[in-house]
Amino acid sequence: MFERIGRAFSVLAGADPGPVNRDPMAPRWWRDNLGTGSWAGEPVTAQSALKIPALWAGLDSIATTAAGLPFHLYERGADGLRRATNMPLYELLHDQPNPNMTAFEFRYQMSWWLAFHRAAYAEIRPGASGPVSELWPIHPAHQRMFESNGRIWHEISQPGKPKRYLADDEVLALRLPPFADDGLTPVPIYQLGAEAIGRALALMRYAAEFFKYGDGIGGAIGWDDRWFQNQESADQFLKHWHENTRGENRHKDVLLPPGGKWQRRSQSNEEAQFVDTWKQVELEVLKLLRVPPHKVGVLDRATFSNIEQQAIEWVTDTIVPYLTVWEQAVRRDLILNPSRFKAEHDVNGLLRGDTVSRFAAYSTALGGAPFMSVEEVRQRENLNRKPDGEIPRPLNLAQPGDGGNAGAVAEGGGEAGPAPLDARRIVELREVKEGAG
Repeated sequence: MFERIGRAFSVLAGADPGPVNRDPMAPRWWRDNLGTGSWAGEPVTAQSALKIPALWAGLDSIATTAAGLPFHLYERGADGLRRATNMPLYELLHDQPNPNMTAFEFRYQMSWWLAFHRAAYAEIRPGASGPVSELWPIHPAHQRMFESNGRIWHEISQPGKPKRYLADDEVLALRLPPFADDGLTPVPIYQLGAEAIGRALALMRYAAEFFKYGDGIGGAIGWDDRWFQNQESADQFLKHWHENTRGENRHKDVLLPPGGKWQRRSQSNEEAQFVDTWKQVELEVLKLLRVPPHKVGVLDRATFSNIEQQAIEWVTDTIVPYLTVWEQAVRRDLILNPSRFKAEHDVNGLLRGDTVSRFAAYSTALGGAPFMSVEEVRQRENLNRKPDGEIPRPLNLAQPGDGGNAGAVAEGGGEAGPAPLDARRIVELREVKEGAG
């Protein structure tokens, strides 16, 4: 710990923190305030992008799924992997990473940032449990990565707190490429997809103005020159027209001056295919996150025959990359002995499929060339362990050495019923029956 503090003070005391671009026109000074421009004319910022319901729902779906999966620390041994529940890191990942947050809250927030900013960071604090005792999230906008003297450093600038520096071994860093020109900072999704997000924002603004101004149908009013002596009187009439034809007055009758004529000059929502356009823009936003439409309630192309396959693709194509980033970052930043320990998510619950298909797969795994035991199947189904002999087995799943006793033993230690016939005796009885027939 003292070595880390010394390194941090060396940076503050004079070590070169790397070149700083002080050009007032540099993008880093403007992108968070004015945003990235779009052809639709809407500036795209982190704040404005989150106004899009499909984007927000997609981020929530990714973060909820990633945070809800069991995240275990395993220890390698002679008999394979076992959960290292006695290790402090297990509790940090599975239960509580710091005194103020549960594991779900921590992993949800980190996964949200990872999907939206393509990066998420957490400070590693030592304590009574060792060098990794607590994990505290750091907003990606409040940190800057740079390289100095062959090391990666994090400049932390949190509101209301003094600026500080953390070394790379003091930060859990989750990052998703592509990276910016510095090779360290990922490019946020609202910059990568600025055009799609800009179109969605422009369409939302159009819809808001449509409802704000009533029917949203603009037009031109023709009149006789004698009714308006100057431009001021014409402006007064137009102001009066707006006040009496929009908002709460949009359904009231209006009176045009003699000779006046109304001519529509804009399209209705039906003519502009607003709904179809919005659906297309919504799909473009979801593509940025690789989120299938059915995960955010868009079921236009979902059917009962393909929804299960889409659910599996949601895990393999969308969620697994995020889980891989988590597992590899934990291995690099938190595990001191990666040859002995590993962290891994349990995605079996998301890939279980329907009951009939799952039990058919178990039957295959226990059948002719078995590669699973009954206890392993029960563990997959979250069932309690049973003492040997209490698990009922069909005759065709009798294990070598059973001696034909494949039936169930009575619960509570009572006497079992009659032992079923072994396979050879069944064949003999069948041959006798067929001969008699």
